[in-house]
Amino acid sequence: QVQRKAPLFRLLAAIGGLKRSNTGQFITWDVKFGGQDARYVNMDGGSLRTATSDQPVPAQLGFGSYAAPVKVTDDLLWRGSPSAGLGADINPLTDAIAMNVKDGIERWVKVVNADLYAATGAANSLTGLSTAVAATGTYANISQGTHAGWASTVQANGGTLRSLTLGLMKTMARTIAVASRMGRPDIVVCPPALMDAIESLFE
Repeated sequence: QVQRKAPLFRLLAAIGGLKRSNTGQFITWDVKFGGQDARYVNMDGGSLRTATSDQPVPAQLGFGSYAAPVKVTDDLLWRGSPSAGLGADINPLTDAIAMNVKDGIERWVKVVNADLYAATGAANSLTGLSTAVAATGTYANISQGTHAGWASTVQANGGTLRSLTLGLMKTMARTIAVASRMGRPDIVVCPPALMDAIESLFE
């Protein structure tokens, strides 16, 4: 049910981004910022290139903590009892608990699905994708000001809204490919309204 309602879960699972953590209180991994060197060399007695190092920078995120408590009131037990007109085969306690647990799961999934994208990491919440793709600030204890490669590529228009076109999307993909050592992007994650605009560009 969580995967059905949270597309990002499916995406993370597909790219291997969901892994068991054995680190305790935090999720940790290492990031490299392109210190390695690779270019042409002179093979006819010329000097070789000087080796460079690409030191890993530790990244760290905290776990999110969520709950959806359920409660069965005396009033609900009374209304679900045989005195309320229900048959004796209906168990007012277990049926009421099952109903509330299902409702709690629905509410929990909706909150987590939204926080996967929008949560800030404060107050035991997840650190959402919007923080991960920000062009400024700090994500996973790594500052974009210190490591420029940690900042997102932004295709702005001076604060003026404009219509989305295939040309703009192609330009953005090319700009990212030039800026990133990983090359051209192959996945787009966007808000629902932007997804509608993208879909309208295709038949």
